[in-house]
Amino acid sequence: LSLITTAILIVAVLFVSGLALFGQQAQINQALETKATDLALLVAEVSPESIWLRDFSTLETYIQRVVATDAEVIYTVVLDDEDQILATAFALEDSLVAPVAGMLDTNVLAAIDTMKQSGRVLEVTAPINGAGETLGKVKLGLSYNQTRQATVAQTLIIGIATLISMGLGILILVIVLRRMLLPVTQLTVAAEQIGAGNLDTKVEAAARSDELGILVWVFNDMVNRLNILVGSLESQVAARTHRLEMLTTLNERLSAILNLDDLLAETVNQLNDNLGYYHSHIYLLDESRENLTVVEGSGQAGAAMKAQGHAISLDAPASLVAQAARTRQAVVVPDVRESAEWLANPLLPDTQAELAVPIVLDDQVVGVLDVQADTVG
Repeated sequence: LSLITTAILIVAVLFVSGLALFGQQAQINQALETKATDLALLVAEVSPESIWLRDFSTLETYIQRVVATDAEVIYTVVLDDEDQILATAFALEDSLVAPVAGMLDTNVLAAIDTMKQSGRVLEVTAPINGAGETLGKVKLGLSYNQTRQATVAQTLIIGIATLISMGLGILILVIVLRRMLLPVTQLTVAAEQIGAGNLDTKVEAAARSDELGILVWVFNDMVNRLNILVGSLESQVAARTHRLEMLTTLNERLSAILNLDDLLAETVNQLNDNLGYYHSHIYLLDESRENLTVVEGSGQAGAAMKAQGHAISLDAPASLVAQAARTRQAVVVPDVRESAEWLANPLLPDTQAELAVPIVLDDQVVGVLDVQADTVG
């Protein structure tokens, strides 16, 4: 009898964990699909004008920005109504894109099909409509890799918590069986409710300090841990959605500004105000393409650097800004104190982390957007 009861307890605990993980994975996949659809529709909305004007360089710059600003987006392709490619953008450093990089110059669609065969790509397609007719479509691909890594980490945490709970449960069961059987029915009902998504379920039991009371406490504690993990996942999804909404709003506001000076000032101010950065400024290359000069910056520090004509040599070895311009790739340093290539600025003493993003126009680097945070990470 004790072996049967122990087996039932183990199955119930594994059942709870498995259903909870299944529910979390379904939520992750749904959130990822919603995000991909929203991004594809956003690109489709801004594409008709570029197609009409045959301004494919502007269109390509825009979709490259979409790929660069979201780590999960690995490619965006715009095609006309005859499936001819108009513009492409790929995250070349991504582990899914890198193996097919050699195919991108000759057969983009074949390269995409090769990536999709891995089973780790979610692709959505959105039509491009204008003046009552279909002008083309947008193909946007997201990688499951980061989502799966987060799921694996959470699975490991839940597995450890489950093993601990199972070990305690079995130990307590040996003692409890001397006097009574574990109310398996009550635990099974609670497990089914949790598997159905009701993580507020608790096993009610009269106040007692014996082994049965301890087992009920352990089960409820496991449910609390699952609740915390699910809440953390929902918070991450909500935070990403919020950032996407803010970037969309920022793009709409900046698109309406025609004066370059006003556009630069609004860009750095919006980055600070809406995204909470410690400081933001923009460098542009001079005519000799030898120095990067501050043309706009946020706050008093930005105004001071602009007034002083603060500049950094493109060849400067200790400068994240210069490195981003030279390599044409974004440079991220979560902790600047650990980077030998970080250049300190006495006007910004609280900088803890920095991101430098090259500004590319017509396939040439024209400047760098530099944002800094006063917290590590």
